[in-house]
Amino acid sequence: MEPKTIMIDGVSTVIRPMGNDYIIGEDQNEAGVTFEIMCWPGKTVPNEWPNLPVVAYFKKVIDTYGTGAIMAWQGQTLVGFLPFMPLDCGLPEMVFCVCAPVEHTVESISASDVVPLDDLTPKVIKVQCLSVSKRFRRKGLGSAMVSYLIDWAKEQGWERIQGWAFESSEIDDSYIWLPSIHFWEKSGFKRGIARVFDPSDPGTNKPGFDFAINLSNAK
Repeated sequence: MEPKTIMIDGVSTVIRPMGNDYIIGEDQNEAGVTFEIMCWPGKTVPNEWPNLPVVAYFKKVIDTYGTGAIMAWQGQTLVGFLPFMPLDCGLPEMVFCVCAPVEHTVESISASDVVPLDDLTPKVIKVQCLSVSKRFRRKGLGSAMVSYLIDWAKEQGWERIQGWAFESSEIDDSYIWLPSIHFWEKSGFKRGIARVFDPSDPGTNKPGFDFAINLSNAK
């Protein structure tokens, strides 16, 4: 799928799938790029990038399915990041935060046999996180990235996108990269059952909902 260019505050913003570029391994300074998103390394776990198990995971997903995230760029600055996870694809299930500790080793991920898309039943990808630059919140960038993901997934042959969201937006930066259920509903997703994401964690022991979109019905 070709990249899509939109204008935000008069500046070109390019939305495209993540590929085999620096973002999954190279040093950002050597690559000449900067990050403006809240969920990236440096905020939570300083100096922990590249997170090698996450690098190995993304490489496997990209090699098999073409990409593992939708990204938004202004020049060499990353201003939006929307990762996804193919379900029951043969890879260990990973946390979404690229700077979080990972229980799986690089070796176990690299040795995993990934199921080709044609052999997946059902063909489902999971989303949860969506981080955009603070400068561009409520300016349509997040919605444009979700729309791009839906179009990409339909084009590739995926059947469903699903996830989980808080009932209301967070008022601080603790989970600013987790949009509320209302955001996903505005993007065409249907609200599912109510449940708490993780009752054992005070940060996630809050009301939330499953959500999903069946791509055969998506406009």
